[in-house]
Amino acid sequence: IRHEFLDPAVEVYKVKVNGNPHRKVDVVILAEGYTSADKVKFKSDADRVTKVFFDQEPFKTNASNFNIYAVFKASAESGIDEPRAGIYKQTILGVTFNSLNSERYVLTEENKTMRDIAAHVPYDAIYMDPETDTYNVLWGHECPRCGDVEV
Repeated sequence: IRHEFLDPAVEVYKVKVNGNPHRKVDVVILAEGYTSADKVKFKSDADRVTKVFFDQEPFKTNASNFNIYAVFKASAESGIDEPRAGIYKQTILGVTFNSLNSERYVLTEENKTMRDIAAHVPYDAIYMDPETDTYNVLWGHECPRCGDVEV
């Protein structure tokens, strides 16, 4: 991590750290569409996503081989784009529904921005956590409208 390039507006939350990043699988959870007022909710969502992840095999058995970090940078508006509904938000990563013309497919084209924010922690995999109640995908478990529901 090159500290001279770190963004002072970015906050890092160590969700689960089990050791040296060179010897672990490092996953970063990126906040998307969370405003400054949503910071506590993002931390709670990151904890919930991590719990769901480690409740599943083979991750459950191998939990000690992972480090999970959550990285927060506030967006100007809460939520993400929903083009079919005519909803467009000002967010850090520009995540949008309807990517590749699929209603539920969520994607960003802001690859450099995404990687610059993720670079605040060591990572092997990136999980973008969009602030939305429309659909919430928790590590492969689709949960329509379960934004704040205990899974």
